[in-house]
Amino acid sequence: MPIKKEVKSSVFYEEPQIKELKNNLIETNTTEEQLIEQAMDMPEGYIEVKLDSIGKLAAPMTLHFKNFSMDDMTELSLVREELHLQKFLSILNKNCHENFDCSKLHPEDLTEVCLTLYLSFTGKNLSGYSYYIDDTIEDDDKKNEDKNIGEATIDITTIDTTPLPESFKEPFEITYKGNKVGFRLTRVGDAVIARTYLKNKYAIQDKKYSDIKAKVESNDEITRTTLGKGTLLAIDETLYNDYLDYINQKLIDYSKVIASLLLVSYNDKVLETLEEKLEVYGNIHTDFYKIYDKVVKEKLDFGVKKDITFFCIHNKKPITRRFQFRYLDFLPSNELSGDSEYQVSF
Repeated sequence: MPIKKEVKSSVFYEEPQIKELKNNLIETNTTEEQLIEQAMDMPEGYIEVKLDSIGKLAAPMTLHFKNFSMDDMTELSLVREELHLQKFLSILNKNCHENFDCSKLHPEDLTEVCLTLYLSFTGKNLSGYSYYIDDTIEDDDKKNEDKNIGEATIDITTIDTTPLPESFKEPFEITYKGNKVGFRLTRVGDAVIARTYLKNKYAIQDKKYSDIKAKVESNDEITRTTLGKGTLLAIDETLYNDYLDYINQKLIDYSKVIASLLLVSYNDKVLETLEEKLEVYGNIHTDFYKIYDKVVKEKLDFGVKKDITFFCIHNKKPITRRFQFRYLDFLPSNELSGDSEYQVSF
């Protein structure tokens, strides 16, 4: 992978509350031997992506992808927003040489896949990332003035990444107050699973509130386009409050499902289904997730580094700011890249 890498030493297993579970409960679609055979029979047009999860999670150390086609981009442009990630992952599956389900990628792995595809087929520069020219200003109003907002151009080849610690294995176990919980790290497909669960659970309510949802969205658009001066559609207050309660409950359930999907075992009992995980989730002390978050933040911060150094045209010097990347940032646009390696003949 053309992005620079920095190897960090690991003290992960020096944490006394956490230990490795003996058997790996996360299965991949393909054995390592099969992946090697597939890589040796690589068709033209595929590029290699080395993942900083280094084979420690569901994905292998290396995958190979081809570029997005026009058909791919057309499909993505036509799909509804709530189904965009699901469609994007299905396209990645189609474009992946290995028989690997890309919904099992960690979010950091997905970012690396998208960055490498963008660098290989589109260009090396990312633009449109807003930042504070002077990030030391304490007054929020002054800090957010237009004159203090710049737009960064980021050279992908200067972005550093960090691999997972060599000693890490998944799942890992946290012992706390007499209980043991086995966890895994998040996957990009967790969001798809959660949305599917909510779609099935709330099918009747979704239909019941479809009309008021449409009115609320219309009113939001009217407010946005008329700067609050337009005439809004009338909505029954009681029904509107019921709608807000329903939306709030869906958000709560979404968070529950996402958190439950991280569970692998509870007191040595392997949790096979989402229903089992949701049931156990209700019995787990909230401190387990606080410990989980602490471990992930302090011990397992891998992948693309968020602190990016770039040249600031306002200060006339390199500066460092923190940016977050999304897979949507790397989708090809209709604009021609800066590359000039083409010929035209008539």
